[in-house]
Amino acid sequence: MGQRSGDLATLAAGRHAELGLHARVTVTDAAHVRDREIKAAVPGQRPPRLTRDPGRPVIVIDKFPPYANTDEIIRSIVDRARGHDWHSRHPELGALTRLPIKDVADLTNARGGYWFACLPADGTPPEVLRDQLLKVHGVSIYT
Repeated sequence: MGQRSGDLATLAAGRHAELGLHARVTVTDAAHVRDREIKAAVPGQRPPRLTRDPGRPVIVIDKFPPYANTDEIIRSIVDRARGHDWHSRHPELGALTRLPIKDVADLTNARGGYWFACLPADGTPPEVLRDQLLKVHGVSIYT
């Protein structure tokens, strides 16, 4: 499991508190992703495009909250990374909802658990994308 947030002292005192469970969202480099991916790869599988430049920053998402639907999470991330025709009609809303991602790879396997890698769009600081990914439902769950 990833990280937790919230006011546990308030909850322990019997008062209402908002608690959050968060996947681990890490900024690393493509070389780290490639090393991890190759160790877990199916024989003969090609590495994802995002590992071509080993020094390029990559965001890795793993250690999801319990009961998180990883299929829905990856679909949501991919959908929010794509440009939609309504973005040109509503640029302010598009800027708020679109994720600046150049490439996404689902590197999940049976032995290593669920994990995704996202390549930030050119000019996007990886920390900015990391913070945006933490707001995707399923990556973070609040109760």
